Amino acid sequence: MLSTVLITGCTKDSIGYHLAKEFARQDYHVFATSRRPETMGDLGADPNIRTMALDVTKRESIQSVHDEIAKETNGKLDILYHNAGYRVVKMSLETSAEEAFRTLNTNFLSIVEMNGVFADLLIASIYKYVDGTINNAITRGLSTAIKGDAYAKTVVGGIIKPNPSATVWAGGDAFNVWMLEVLNLSWLFPHVLVRMFGLNSPAVSVSVNRGDLKPKSQ
Repeated sequence: MLSTVLITGCTKDSIGYHLAKEFARQDYHVFATSRRPETMGDLGADPNIRTMALDVTKRESIQSVHDEIAKETNGKLDILYHNAGYRVVKMSLETSAEEAFRTLNTNFLSIVEMNGVFADLLIASIYKYVDGTINNAITRGLSTAIKGDAYAKTVVGGIIKPNPSATVWAGGDAFNVWMLEVLNLSWLFPHVLVRMFGLNSPAVSVSVNRGDLKPKSQ
């Protein structure tokens, strides 16, 4: 029987999409998921990939996928790859409570829920767990210099090798981030991101100082 992997967030041309393709190329049986299966393009045409509907923010959806996988794999799952994510690129003053909760729910609480529901299948298969959410989000935010298929090839290769390391560094700026970590300079990240997204620009400062960000009418 092929090794198995469940990947969340496999919308066409996304990182999850390319991860599913690469795992399948490496002879894994892939459970590729998205809230709407029709958004996953041609993944279902690959004999090593099964596409499934999954909303990571809904317990009943998670449990349904768990039960289907358990039936198909005799109660085992080798890898759970958290790739689904949601982000809001706004200043906090412009972000609604609904957007903030959706971000927290999708990017953190859903991972806690998924881990709890799938723990039995992972433990039954010599527990192997991969959290791709944070790594992928950072890669997308810092660089678009690497193509999705190249990124997936690096990540999957790092995961499935005989003695994988705890962290797989991949992405256009992966080396720079790795160097900051090694040199204990990760405190520079906030300063880099502020400059990268233009949050230190005069336009933003003037807008805030003058109170141009007016509250929405009640």
